[in-house]
Amino acid sequence: MKGLEKLLGLEKIDLTENVLIEMEDVLYLSELPFLKAVTLLGNPVAMTSDYRKKVYCYLNNERVILDGKLASSSEIEALKKFQKTTSTSIKVRLSPLLSFIA
Repeated sequence: MKGLEKLLGLEKIDLTENVLIEMEDVLYLSELPFLKAVTLLGNPVAMTSDYRKKVYCYLNNERVILDGKLASSSEIEALKKFQKTTSTSIKVRLSPLLSFIA
């Protein structure tokens, strides 16, 4: 999967049955600003619990069509919760630096 992040104009990718084992491989796709559709069916990652929620969190984009389906309300809710947690943890780590600059 490494190298896909350089294909900035990529809109759709079908990775069906590519033996993707690690969910972290999806992170490479998160750097594609125009990505609209991803298919990961037939991969070991697609068999993991909460697979779709995890993929949406890794992609950080609720508008991507995953395996031919839009994100469900529970998947969007999981992503928003993830985004809130992530931005909060970043703020906590940066707060000493920000107070020093101000």
